[in-house]
Amino acid sequence: MMKTWGDAYDELGIVVQGSMEISIGTNIYTLYEGDSFYICSNTPHSMSNSSEEDCISYWVMKKS
Repeated sequence: MMKTWGDAYDELGIVVQGSMEISIGTNIYTLYEGDSFYICSNTPHSMSNSSEEDCISYWVMKKS
């Protein structure tokens, strides 16, 4: 089971290597190299590596 967060920050991220599964609210997405995402503050979310290779993603957070 993945841990779920709901931070008081807006979050923006990009996958630079590999792939990841991310759950935002009630939606689940599989993101690949070059894909990006945006999460509004206080939105429940979780993520996991969806492949055998390493996944690298960069995140930027802005306090709401």
